[in-house]
Amino acid sequence: GVKLIWHNGKFDTRVLNRVLGMTVPVDHDTMLMHHVLFQAAGLHALKALCKLYLGADEWEGDLKKWTVKGGHYENIPYDTLAKYNGLDVYWTYKLYLYLEALLEAEPDKQRAYELELEASAFLLKVEQRGIPVDLEAIRNLKDSTAETMTRNLAEMRSITGLEKFSPNSPKQIKEWLAKVGAPVEKTDVATIEELKASEKSVRVTVFCARLLAYRKAAKVNSTYAKGWENAIGPDGRVHPTFKVHGTSTGRLSSSQPNSQNFPRNKEVRKMVGL
Repeated sequence: GVKLIWHNGKFDTRVLNRVLGMTVPVDHDTMLMHHVLFQAAGLHALKALCKLYLGADEWEGDLKKWTVKGGHYENIPYDTLAKYNGLDVYWTYKLYLYLEALLEAEPDKQRAYELELEASAFLLKVEQRGIPVDLEAIRNLKDSTAETMTRNLAEMRSITGLEKFSPNSPKQIKEWLAKVGAPVEKTDVATIEELKASEKSVRVTVFCARLLAYRKAAKVNSTYAKGWENAIGPDGRVHPTFKVHGTSTGRLSSSQPNSQNFPRNKEVRKMVGL
């Protein structure tokens, strides 16, 4: 029978289902084949793989003049787009034949590939179903973290005496700490926490505490509150993308939004509805 071969089929079939209402199977997926064979490769993009293994020339370069500055593929002339799509199909099939031979030589990896296909099909259903959210909890979290950011920013400006001090400027942080006798080479969390614990100056210690509190609130505000609010679909749910190939260790990853790495924060976890 006919077998449908894709590269990152979960993405394409999800779009087809959303836009056209079509439910299309993924019989084979060259991206997952490559992930199973070369987990540590880090790169599983179609064009890069076809160039690496098959010596393919770049076949998308001519499209860039229609897709610059946010342009979309519907702007591309039909003949040019048809040629591009045809080459996509051609090279996907050539890559499938190449990777299929490698999998057939390693039965354990062949089985692992079959498991990844099954996992991908299941995760597609999870993506399409989506995750319910509590919009009120999201907005409360956004407001409370914004208030925390504002309060800590005001205190840092008072401590430093700098009306336009920005906690997002490593240069300003380094310059002020050097000025008060607590120079640092970096401004990452570990360095600021170490300085806070070891510094004898109350002024510097309080500054470090306010900087850490600001950064923590800013992270929650942008990644979780705003990130999840912006990702809510018309059905009131978020529909993240789960990546079977996202890591070299076998763990899943997710994006738009990241729905796996929630902090141990009750207010953040309230965002997920029932």
